[in-house]
Amino acid sequence: MHGEAARHQARLVECAGIQGGAKAFWSAIDAIFAQSAGNGGGLPGGTLDFPELDQARLEKCAKDNELIDSDIKLDIDIARSKGITATPTLVIRDNQTGRSVKLEGMADETTLLSAIDWLAKDL
Repeated sequence: MHGEAARHQARLVECAGIQGGAKAFWSAIDAIFAQSAGNGGGLPGGTLDFPELDQARLEKCAKDNELIDSDIKLDIDIARSKGITATPTLVIRDNQTGRSVKLEGMADETTLLSAIDWLAKDL
């Protein structure tokens, strides 16, 4: 499911969150989508251009933080156990009924709202 480039990007995002909080975490996700070559191509030069944070500290964290690495491996194992084989994949779950819908690939606003509407229907 995930190549090394994707795992490195996930580590960078987690480390951005450690360094700069929730805002940096979400900004790093946006930066990954904007900068990544996609399909396993990784980032240009292998690193995230994210001037708001200490770049050397970000890279060191992504390279050396074993807790983040094990968390990402656990996330991958959980995803595989749920039949998720591609990214992005979004699972929307109705906590009251337990029903869920899995959306593979990029989901636009219309797709998301349709999935939520479907879950809200009485069957």
